Amino acid sequence: MLSLRADVALVTERINSLLDQVTSGESGAAWRQLRKIWSDVRRFKASGHTARMQEALKLLAEPLEHRIADHAAWEELGLMLNRRVRLVEAEQRRVEKLQATITVDEALALVGTLLDVTKRHVKDPDVLDAIGRDLEHLITLDQVPAQLAARRRSR
Repeated sequence: MLSLRADVALVTERINSLLDQVTSGESGAAWRQLRKIWSDVRRFKASGHTARMQEALKLLAEPLEHRIADHAAWEELGLMLNRRVRLVEAEQRRVEKLQATITVDEALALVGTLLDVTKRHVKDPDVLDAIGRDLEHLITLDQVPAQLAARRRSR
């Protein structure tokens, strides 16, 4: 299983980047500016000053586009936060599975330790041979015949 830490770091970096580029989007000053310009647009329209209304509409475009971009960044930020949560949870499950798993080498070392303990306490050679054969049979049923053969050669 591959670690998801790099993915978590990448998403975290994107979240930080988004946080750097967004403003609150709810700032009172920005909304007061938009409200004032919109009020001007409506006033000029009602009074028939279409040229001034066009100017006010042009003034409205920049802060409005900024608010739209800001809103889009906040939406992406929400998606990135959700993605990060899912990645962190998946990485945590992966790590937990790794901790509950032993490697072939660890299993062979455990069997070797069990054999050493058994040899120390069991003095009957027939019983020792029977235990050894049973353990060897268990090991060879697994996918470790090469490691077992190497272990036999090292003794």
